[in-house]
Amino acid sequence: LTDYMFITSKTGKRLNVYQYIHQFYKGGLNMYNDKYVGKLIHEHIVHIDLNSSYPTVMRYRKYPTFLVDGKVENTTFKLDKNYYYYLQISKYAFERLYLNRIKSKMVKKMFIKYFANSSEFVYVQTPHIKIIEKFIGHKILKVPVVSYLKFKTEPFGGLPVIQYNYQKKTELKKQHASKGEVQAFKVPLNGIYGIPALRPFYPLYEFDKSIKNFISVKDDLGNFGFKNSQRNITFASSVTAWALYQ
Repeated sequence: LTDYMFITSKTGKRLNVYQYIHQFYKGGLNMYNDKYVGKLIHEHIVHIDLNSSYPTVMRYRKYPTFLVDGKVENTTFKLDKNYYYYLQISKYAFERLYLNRIKSKMVKKMFIKYFANSSEFVYVQTPHIKIIEKFIGHKILKVPVVSYLKFKTEPFGGLPVIQYNYQKKTELKKQHASKGEVQAFKVPLNGIYGIPALRPFYPLYEFDKSIKNFISVKDDLGNFGFKNSQRNITFASSVTAWALYQ
């Protein structure tokens, strides 16, 4: 994806397809009560977390796989429910057409926090459109876009990996195994969609007998030793989008 230039920003910076999709990657959403920020808490509080959202969506959702079309144009774009989209929308249009139609102040805060960035755009994917539809009460058939990518979708091909590691992790938890034993099966699950998908290179460690410790190995160009498949960014970004929908 780094070989293909796609869009030029207003500042003149050219972005390749990898960099473009990277803008759509969002981590998990954390909402909290502002009155507790920066304060010691001496009372009972409630914490709610969605269990296993990422393995769940990897098991049941489809993901952008084959790129069908992509354009940079300020236009009203008609959506087709059979495809997966990355949509660059102006913040002004997003607020006017969608945020203003949501009645709940808390839900509005959620979207503002989730899509916050320093540019004048929001970067929306198909699952986000589906969430917004639920809160405004009608289908979104057309979107005013600055640019977009359109993908065919397929189910995730690594289901046996998810099922094996998730089953092992669950069994060990029930057996009250050590945290390290549980993490041994949780790490592969996180690694499928997490930070490794966002870096073309990341550390590869080898044990150095002379110092009796692990060292980070780099290649001749000074990059970290393990070269990653950059195409994973499409999967990683859509997994997090589906997890928010979940």
